[in-house]
Amino acid sequence: MNFEREFLDVVRRLPRQWVPIPIGSANPDDAPDHLLTDIRVKFTQGRDESFCLTYSLASVLWYVGWNRAAKAVAKIARVVQGQSSKQQLRSVFELLTLKAPQFALPVIYNRHTKNGKCRLLDVDRVIRDGAARPLIFIPLGRDGSVAHGTCIIDDLLFDSTQKFALKLSYETLHWVCGQDGYSGVWQAYELHAKGCPEQKRKPRLTQQG
Repeated sequence: MNFEREFLDVVRRLPRQWVPIPIGSANPDDAPDHLLTDIRVKFTQGRDESFCLTYSLASVLWYVGWNRAAKAVAKIARVVQGQSSKQQLRSVFELLTLKAPQFALPVIYNRHTKNGKCRLLDVDRVIRDGAARPLIFIPLGRDGSVAHGTCIIDDLLFDSTQKFALKLSYETLHWVCGQDGYSGVWQAYELHAKGCPEQKRKPRLTQQG
């Protein structure tokens, strides 16, 4: 993996400290046809770009009708791509605080909070029932990688390297994580749109049997 200059500058400023790598790596291949849906991905990245976190989230926001927030998130893609994963996520939620405050306080999964608690995401349930709210989903590969960001809504997984959304399934998660496959969830962030119609939104299941 080649890192952006901004990330390397951060590493040099923090010697002997662990700096999480940026979220941006992805499977370079096209997804198999049987994993694809006919739902267009609004924001797609080029082969040499690392916009997966911002573009996949922006595409899901666009899909649920929050176009202004979607454009704002997509616009910062080049700014955050060289940041560490922690800083990338912080930048995204700081932006949402300004542009779409109803989405700025996510439910955080698979990360210990200040009170020491860790809420675990039930992936089986999400795949079975779908996600009613945008879910930033950062998978853990069997090779230990956590460098790719996706976003889930309904029974769809949005991957910014693909022109169409993918069917949400374990087979899709294995494909997203590359040759060694999917191991589990690194972190996930569920966006709750408080005080607006999206708060009560139910998943629109789109997959065909």
